[in-house]
Amino acid sequence: MNKIFRKAFADSLPVLMGYLSMGTAFGILLVTQVKGAHAGTAAAMSFSTISGSMQFAAVEMLANSAAYTVLL
Repeated sequence: MNKIFRKAFADSLPVLMGYLSMGTAFGILLVTQVKGAHAGTAAAMSFSTISGSMQFAAVEMLANSAAYTVLL
């Protein structure tokens, strides 16, 4: 059983690297573009947003003074 989990983890590493790079890019973009945003804001948006592309669109909307409630 342990061998199966190791194989599955090794096989999923490329996907994990993609998620980590996109998540990091989103967090940096949010914190640098939106006044008052911090790492907690980025984490909350990551947990509540289904579509990753919507996160990047939301950064643009928030940078142009849209309310957080508009994005819900």
